Amino acid sequence: MDKIITKVKLENFKRFREFSLELGPQRNILIGDNESGKSSILQSIDLVLSGSRSKVETLGLDRLMNIEAVGSFFEGEKKFDNLPQMQIEIFF
Repeated sequence: MDKIITKVKLENFKRFREFSLELGPQRNILIGDNESGKSSILQSIDLVLSGSRSKVETLGLDRLMNIEAVGSFFEGEKKFDNLPQMQIEIFF
């Protein structure tokens, strides 16, 4: 049986503070303006499915982390417990 991605959830990944996308069992098409996040969604799926730490290191966490989340950290109390977390979840 083929595995089908049914949902993608992003937290503090690139332009998305919080984002959730439900996918259908057939073909799904991402449509949007330039810089709206289509490629970021595909990249998040690629990072998770490849399971490659070296891909993440090559891209750099500073380029993957949501800039607003980082800014909020620097504006608030700079404690370890307040560090922003990036999370990508793929559901089958």
